[in-house]
Amino acid sequence: MLVRVRMSANPVTIALDTPITRGLRVMRQNLGKRPPVLDDEGRAAGAISEKDLPLDIRETEQNEDINGRS
Repeated sequence: MLVRVRMSANPVTIALDTPITRGLRVMRQNLGKRPPVLDDEGRAAGAISEKDLPLDIRETEQNEDINGRS
């Protein structure tokens, strides 16, 4: 089997300069997937997961979601 059979054709990506809280929101909106992080030229620079983020950021973001942040 080839990678192209299993890959996401149009993945959600995050730029290197995306604030952590925005990155966390993107991950949660996309079911916790690990989005590729792209540099300024659109090349893959890495990936990030929720577990990579500090616990206090995750808790703050979750509390804001619960309290109806828009």
